[in-house]
Amino acid sequence: MLSSSPRLASVLTLALVASSSLLGCAYKSSYRQTNFDVKTQPVPQDKVKVVKSKDDLTSAYTEIGTYVGRAPTVKEAIDVAKNQCGREGAELYVLNVEPYESAGAWKVDGACAVFSAEPAADAK
Repeated sequence: MLSSSPRLASVLTLALVASSSLLGCAYKSSYRQTNFDVKTQPVPQDKVKVVKSKDDLTSAYTEIGTYVGRAPTVKEAIDVAKNQCGREGAELYVLNVEPYESAGAWKVDGACAVFSAEPAADAK
């Protein structure tokens, strides 16, 4: 019985490491600032508006950064994106593509942006 204890400990350690690495892979994010001229203040996550596509915007906007991330659910992926964009001072998270599932995680890709003072080029 004592001889199986080290083996059991090894198996449990391996299982713990494997589950930790799987959990660690579920969440991943990357923010890159793209506009250093616009000065912003943090925006609460619940005030950041998610837009499906830049074509859906009727107001002019200025990109301040890009955010790419993944999470176990689409809601978590969007919430983390809104949180990161808000911390950077963005009012918008404009999706480049719709959220999609890959390798067991939901992925988002978009731009963090603020509304601009100028009217949109295609606004009537």
